[in-house]
Amino acid sequence: MLRIFRSISGFKFQSSFSTWVYRVTMNTCLDELRRRKNRPNTSLDGLLDAGWMPTDAQDTPEQHALRAEVRGSVYGFIRELPEDMRAAVVLRDIQGLSYEDIAQALDTNVGTVKSRISRGREKLREKIMAKSELFDRYGV
Repeated sequence: MLRIFRSISGFKFQSSFSTWVYRVTMNTCLDELRRRKNRPNTSLDGLLDAGWMPTDAQDTPEQHALRAEVRGSVYGFIRELPEDMRAAVVLRDIQGLSYEDIAQALDTNVGTVKSRISRGREKLREKIMAKSELFDRYGV
């Protein structure tokens, strides 16, 4: 919201306000992803040396690393989706927005949103199945 407030003077009325807000939000998210990508990684040995303890008996460093690897792969697969599908899938499955809210944010109709989500999920399913060695180890 702060980025939108700071950027409001840049709104040129060439599109709907909701579309402009969506683009500012998407650009902010992409900036954050780029920033996180440049963050140094911490080794599991370093965490253990620093006193990290698993929260339960099943949460071993190996399980923690495996979950992080699976999560990273899924986010990587999402980033590989075409932008229209990626936006719809993220807004629905990660942000939890309704189909109507997504349609409004993307300035399209609900049928198109449902189609993009369905196609995006299918592409994700294909990518996950292609990398089954990682997901089989984790039990996905």
